[in-house]
Order: sequence, then structure tokens, then C-alpha cells
Amino acid sequence: MTMNSPNTTIVISDDSLTMGERSAKVTITFSEPVFSWPLDAVDRVNTGKLSEFLPVPTTKPDMERKVWSATFEPDANVDGGTNNRISLDLGRVTLGIRGAGGTGVGRATSQDFSVDTKRPTLKSSSIAFAPYESGSTLEAGKTATLTFTFSEAVKGFDASDVNLFPGSGTLGELRSIDGGITWSATLTAPKGDTILGTNSPTVNLSGLTDLAGNAGDGRSQPTAINYAVDTDRPVLNSATVKGDQLVLGYLEETALKAVDEDAAKDAFEVFFTSPHDPTIDATPSVSYPVKSLTMDATKKTVTLTLERPATADQTVTVSYTIPDTRTYAIQDLAGHAAASFKDRPVSNNTSDNIPPVINSATVTGDQLVLHYTARKELDAGHKAAIDAFTVHVNGDLNAVTDVQVNATDKTVTLTLTHPVTGGETVTVAYTDPSSGDDPAAVQEVDGDDAASFSAMGVGNTPDTTPPVVSGATVTGDQLVLRYTETNLLDAIHKADNGALAVRVNEVDNAVTDVQVNATDKTVTLTLTHPVASGDTVTVAYTDPSSGNDPAAVQDATGNDAASFPARKVDNRTPPPPPSPHPRVSDTDKDGLPNAVEDQAPGLPGPDGAAPVAGDGNGDGVQDSEQLAVGSISVVLSPTGASKPGDAPTTFVTLVDDSQGGKTNSESNAQITSLEQKDAPGQLPPGMEMPIGQVFFETALAATGSSSSSSETFSLYVDPALGVNGHWAQDGSGVWANLASAPYGGKMVTEGGRLRLDFQITDGGAFDADGKVDASITASGAPAHMPLSIAGQASDEGHDGFWF
Repeated sequence: MTMNSPNTTIVISDDSLTMGERSAKVTITFSEPVFSWPLDAVDRVNTGKLSEFLPVPTTKPDMERKVWSATFEPDANVDGGTNNRISLDLGRVTLGIRGAGGTGVGRATSQDFSVDTKRPTLKSSSIAFAPYESGSTLEAGKTATLTFTFSEAVKGFDASDVNLFPGSGTLGELRSIDGGITWSATLTAPKGDTILGTNSPTVNLSGLTDLAGNAGDGRSQPTAINYAVDTDRPVLNSATVKGDQLVLGYLEETALKAVDEDAAKDAFEVFFTSPHDPTIDATPSVSYPVKSLTMDATKKTVTLTLERPATADQTVTVSYTIPDTRTYAIQDLAGHAAASFKDRPVSNNTSDNIPPVINSATVTGDQLVLHYTARKELDAGHKAAIDAFTVHVNGDLNAVTDVQVNATDKTVTLTLTHPVTGGETVTVAYTDPSSGDDPAAVQEVDGDDAASFSAMGVGNTPDTTPPVVSGATVTGDQLVLRYTETNLLDAIHKADNGALAVRVNEVDNAVTDVQVNATDKTVTLTLTHPVASGDTVTVAYTDPSSGNDPAAVQDATGNDAASFPARKVDNRTPPPPPSPHPRVSDTDKDGLPNAVEDQAPGLPGPDGAAPVAGDGNGDGVQDSEQLAVGSISVVLSPTGASKPGDAPTTFVTLVDDSQGGKTNSESNAQITSLEQKDAPGQLPPGMEMPIGQVFFETALAATGSSSSSSETFSLYVDPALGVNGHWAQDGSGVWANLASAPYGGKMVTEGGRLRLDFQITDGGAFDADGKVDASITASGAPAHMPLSIAGQASDEGHDGFWF
């Protein structure tokens, strides 16, 4: 009797296991009765534990020992991917109810299943301010961008999951452009007069999940974002100059306060830079004195009249320094002074009195382009009406339906009712609407109108040259093909997605959209998956036919671009931004940031007062404001200093010169360092250190004596750690529980926390530097040791005894 794979099935009851699912049932159904098989005949998955297979009891004789089952339990905190499967070597299966039926043939394999029991975590965060906003302050009318990057793609992340300090701004919609890993949103300054110090948002990780459905852990995950809010003072919003009038516009809720205008003008400095003179080595920069200052308090503008007017070709900047006499400063009605600024660019709207001049005209299809000669850019905001232009094709009127201005190229593009074909005779005429400078006209940015012109010939040479690809770049999921073409590309007819083949690291990345920019002569492909920095990318194109085809890359006259084989693409995708390094606030100078200490769980205060976050010893004062009290967040791992990225955290609080967990009000003792260290590599048998070691340095109160003194300490920890003492090792390798009566210590439960009281003598056995120097350096560990065991040495035999 034989049995092969097609007659054997392996089924797992859940093909997507997450952290909320403890196990799945694995069932093997054979076509013949099976006696047994060795354990190693089953290929086991390295992301979980598989129990022994046992036959499923049945009342049907024909099904006896044909159905076997086992339980698969996924491991905790793993991301095993989707290609997990369980298989059985049938050649090692003994057939028959009593094992007399021979063996099977081949291998049976289950369906693929996924294992993901790992929570998503916040990997990094940052804040970026708008131009001209002060370093790390959100001012009135200003915005900043908050960016959050997670360990993996997440969903369900929205503004409600970001905990902002009340009054510190409004967060807009969170969006991700890379599939859910990196999210950004706009932070807008609050309305009204607000001054807030350092604000550090937190993230509610429990409000989001990864794509497998695993929720994050922690409602107040700290971020690296820090900013201040100051919407109380006027903020410079604009600066323009025309001739000798330089106007500064301010943002302010109410109005500006009148100042001594003659004295206030001296706080401003204006620089003019003229075009480079080739006869000298550098471009001259000249300071123009401010002749007078006028303020419009209601309009919130300050106008500087200059000693000399600006010319149209000059670059202008302005600087402002708050005067020592504050009554001369630009300020609001409440007396809040506007900030100083330096070298702020000024928009120069001075006219050069030289209007733009028509140079030539060309037409391709329905696009007629007028080319102008002008000293400045054209005004794209104000343009002529469509009826100011008259176009004839072979003597017949061809009405203009749209007018667009390209300021930099100094061109005016007319869209015609009917496309022009190559070889037709075309003329165009233009009528300036008035004799003066008019906003509804072809003009420069300074307002100088172009003159009218009578019917002039338009260049219309038949175009028979197809566009030629000249380069390709990619950023994220946007791949841009650049073409060389004398006219325009056709943005209406374009190639199908399938005509373009993109490969990333030799793997296909399908094109999902094709867009053509006729003027820039580019074809932009949207890819299914964004490209990462450093990826190797190629692109190929296949023209659908040998003739001119509408579903192809082509110019405006219908000439198809040729096919090209796979060519390398310049990958300009930037690498992930580096983590920011914000300035850390540390009020008590103990080396522990306020933002960390203020997150410590609070204990009930004196006389039963409600707990306050950041008051780790319940004395009614936040730890960040006390020299002798410090709190840190540590990782729940014996190797916490090595920073395992997926371990949860807990807080510990150290009190120096402790009296029952509270500081001595007359003491000047100070904690100078407090940090987590890894547990030693070798420990006595049975000793467990759930958070490794706690290292600290303290400066003691000066005694005026060279004799040693004993210092009392208290260490608050979470009772859930299950520790039974504060264990420390002396210079000879002996471990001792300092929080025990023989060493003058004890353990006390206080306000839901476990307090470990202990003493260390300056220069004594447990002071690491061994010197009587009014300071103590020590390492100890909240640890658990089975106290029924007498003193033991470690297996390494390094005198590691404990008592």
C-alpha cells in the first residue's frame, strides 16, 4: 500500500496569525490509515511552536487514524512574513492501523500563512518651520510641518492620536506618501495672544495598528519634537519696495502701537545690490539711509522713505534691530515688541519704464506662442483679455479661447479654437486696452504695458521630427522621462501604461498612470511601489505601431517618439532624514531632560494630594526641579543599555539624602548622573535582573571633614518587576542586598510603588571610586534572588558570592 502527496492535505485553521491570536489548529488528512511518523518528518516553522500530531478520535471505522491534528502557537513579538508553511515527508510515514502497510511517497505541504505578533513603534519624529520663522518658535499666522516615522506601515493614524499641549496649535490632516510608514501634517499657530514654553507632543500608539492589525503600545509615547509658541507679538509678513518707498507688512491680532517715528527709523538698515560690474571683483552692496518712517497702525504697515530711490535692476534687503529704548520699537498695543530680523529679501516693484517688446510668434497645433524681449519677467497674475488678440488662418478668423503667461520664459500662449496644420498662413495682432499702464494687458511685473502691434506673420513650419528621449529621473513613485523636442509634446494623446516597462533591482514595478507636460516636454510615470534611495532602476518604452499612433508618446503635431530598450534611470530619491537633535531642557542640571522626568508616574502628594505626573517620590515637587531627585525611563530588559528596540519601558526614581523617600530640605546633595546599564554577563545562579543595573553618581553635602560619611538613598520601582531587594557587588565580587536590615535598609510599598531604601558609605565597599571625596559612584540592581538558597558562587568561580 502506498500514499502520495496529492492524496494528503495539510490545512491550518488561520492563515493570518497576529498578536491577539494564541494558536491555530493544523489538520493533516490522509487517504489511508497512518500508524505514525517521527517528529523530525515535519518541517517546523521558526516563528512558532508546533505540538505533537495526534489522531483525531472518530466513530467512523473508515476514518480511523486518517485525520491527525496539532496546535501551532505563534511566538511573541515576531514578524515572520507571509511565506510560512508546514510540510510532511510522506516517505517517513508508516501506513496501516498497526504499521504493516509500508510507507508513503512524496511530500505534503500546507497553504502559506502569515505570522505577525510584533507591535508597531514610533521610530522618529521631527518638526520643520516655514521660511523666515524664528528657529523653534511658532508665531502668529505661521505654520510648521510635523513628521512621524514608524517602524512599519500603520493605519488608523490621525490627528486625534497626536497629543498636543492645550493652546499650542492645531494639527491638520495626517497624510502618508510612502504607504503608511512616514506621516506628515501641518501645525498651525493658535489664534489669540499666546506665549508657551517648550511643547513636546506625544503619540497615542494604541490608536493605530500595523497592516496585520497589531495595535501599538502606549497612549503617551514621547517624541523628539520641541517647539515654543509666541503669537503675542507682531510678525513681519511682507516687504516690498517701489522707488524710495519700502513697505513692511505685519501680522497682528489688533493694531500696531504708535511710536516716535523719527527715532524708530534708526532701527532699520536697507542694502541695495546692483548688477555685477565686470570691471571690479565683487558685486557692490550699498547701505541706503532711511530718511523717514511712517506707520499705519490700523493697516499694520511701516513705510520707510529712503534717501535714494531703488532702480529696477537692484536687489534689496532690509534688517531690523529692536532698539534699546523699547518705546521706539515696533510693537502691538500691549507693548509686545516685534522680533529683530536680518537681510530679509524685499520684492522690488520699481518700474524700469522700458516695456516688453514683441519679438516673434510661432504656432503648433492650437498653441500660438508670442515671444517677448523684456528686462524683467512678465506679469503672470495680470494678463490681456482673449479679445485683445486677433488671429487669422489663411484669411479666416480663428478665435482665441485662452491666454496664459509664462513669466520666466517671457512668452504669451494663445489657445485657438481650431488647430493649425503645417504650411497654413497665420497672422496675429494685439491691441493694448488703454494708453496708460493697464492691469488687463501684456506687461512686465513692474506694470509697464507692451505696445499694440498690427497683424504680423506667425512661424508655421511643418514639424516632421519626432521627440527624442534625453534623460530619465525617479523620486519615490514618480519617474520622469525628458524629451528633446522643438515644439510641444501632445498632452491629450499619450502612451498606455503597459507601453512602459520599469524594473527596480531587476524586479518589475508596474506603471499605474502616465501624465504628459506639453511645455516642459516630460512624461511622468506613477509606479506601483515607491523607489528607495540606492535602488537600481531601468525603464523601457515600446511604440505601439510603426506609424504615428494616438496612443503613444508624441509631439503636438503627431510625430511618435521611437521605442527604446531598457535604460538606466537617475535615482534621486533622498535617503531618510537624520533624526533631529533638539535642544534639551534640564532645569535641575542633573543630566536628565525635563521632558523625561516630567513623564514619571506620580505618587500621592503630602496630606493625600492627588498624584502629579513627574513627581516620582510624592513630595509635591516635580523631580525636574529638584537636585536630589531624579527619574528616568528604562527598558524592561536585562540588556537595557544596549537599547533593544522592541522592549517596553518603565520608570525608576532615585532620591538622594532620603528620609523615608523624601529629601532633606536643608541638604544640598545633588544627583549628577542616573542611567541604565546592562546586567553583568555572569550572575549567581537564580538571580534575575529585569532592568539590568541602575548606575548613579551623586555629590554629597560638604561636611568639612576628611572622614567618610554614610548617605541614605531610596529607589522607587514598579512592584510588577517582582524584585526582592537592591543588590550591589563590592570590590571583591560579593553580592549583597542593601535594602535589607543587616545593611541598614528596607523595602516599603508606597502609593502603588515599591520603595527600596539603602545606605552607601563614601569611600566604602559599595562606592565604586573607593575614595572619601564627598561623592558616591555606585551600580546596583533591583533584582530577585531565591532567598531559600544559601550564598552561592557563579559557575565561573570569580568569587561572585551573595548574602
